[in-house]
Amino acid sequence: MEVVMDIIIPGFRVRVCALDSASSRTKNRLLENGEEGFMLRQRANAIGLGNRPSVLLEALIGKGKRGDRWLGWLPNNEIEIEIWVDEP
Repeated sequence: MEVVMDIIIPGFRVRVCALDSASSRTKNRLLENGEEGFMLRQRANAIGLGNRPSVLLEALIGKGKRGDRWLGWLPNNEIEIEIWVDEP
């Protein structure tokens, strides 16, 4: 099931995939932190990423509590986001 990125709002658990054209930074962050998905925290233009439209993601990997897990910005034009759906 493909979901349009614009209807995914902060607070959703999401699966994020890097586009083939994504930077190595984006690909590495997703490989290191994306196994259990992410919580979408915010959508905004990220100054540190050249003021590009971006998403702030919190990794859900591991048993760490909020504040102990990876939290970072990824640019929209390097990723695909879909709502996390648990398989039955």
